[in-house]
Amino acid sequence: MIDIRELSKIFCLPDNVIYKYLLQHSNRINYKILTEVDYKTHIQDNAFNEIKEAYQALSNLIIPLQNIIDLSVKTQPEYTKPVIYFLLSDNELRYIGQTVNLGQRLYDHKRNKEFNSIYIMPCYKVDLNRTEAINVNFHKPQLNAHYFDNKQIFKFVLKACCLQ
Repeated sequence: MIDIRELSKIFCLPDNVIYKYLLQHSNRINYKILTEVDYKTHIQDNAFNEIKEAYQALSNLIIPLQNIIDLSVKTQPEYTKPVIYFLLSDNELRYIGQTVNLGQRLYDHKRNKEFNSIYIMPCYKVDLNRTEAINVNFHKPQLNAHYFDNKQIFKFVLKACCLQ
């Protein structure tokens, strides 16, 4: 058994928030992952390890800025599949978004966002939200209106876990 404070450290969240989301997730999947020992809440080893692995997998979706700059293109690609896109202006990352119709989305952006190159990352539709979230959270582009907080990242990680 592992003290849930270990997860609090990883996700930079208070113990009570970790406990609340773990309890909700545990009830949703009908699987007990929390235990009280000596007035402290513990999580089963296998559940802790699965959460850590899911967090690492999510972290692996972060695209390094240099890759974004090096692999960006000046032309507008015609793409009608799900993608995460990174808009740059003079090698400065300005915006990160997601779409299933890149041509239309870029047309919309040209009216209110200044950029001169783009990097696209094909992505499964089911992974769009979490892939965008982890990259926006990491890079914090100037034109993104909001960032995802650690609670949202923790929820994405729990959703990726089976814990069965």
